[in-house]
Amino acid sequence: MKNASSEYDYSSVKQKTQKRQVSSYKFRLSVSIVLTALLAAAVACLMIKTLFVRIELTKQNDINVELEAQLSMLEEEKRRLMIEYESHIDLGDLEKIAENELGMQKPDASQIRKIDTDTQDKALIIAKG
Repeated sequence: MKNASSEYDYSSVKQKTQKRQVSSYKFRLSVSIVLTALLAAAVACLMIKTLFVRIELTKQNDINVELEAQLSMLEEEKRRLMIEYESHIDLGDLEKIAENELGMQKPDASQIRKIDTDTQDKALIIAKG
């Protein structure tokens, strides 16, 4: 009888351990599935955001191209207008207006002074008196 009383049934302990292992495995599996789903959702959101950013970038690029075309057109018009403006300037007419309407006179030989300097870039005029 000693054998009967000293025997212990390990099958119930083994079943409890197996149940814990199975429930722990199921828990880890469900956590990994949830985390994978969250990661997939985050990646999808980032891809959608990237798509919207690229769309906005394309719009801005189109606006820049349009503005550059408009700028080149305006620069060409400015160049054409400057040529037209310069062609209308007549130095003879300006001289007549300066003499007749403004009373300007050509300088006398005594009013013209030649200044020699060492450097070509600078001139220093010192008033007498």
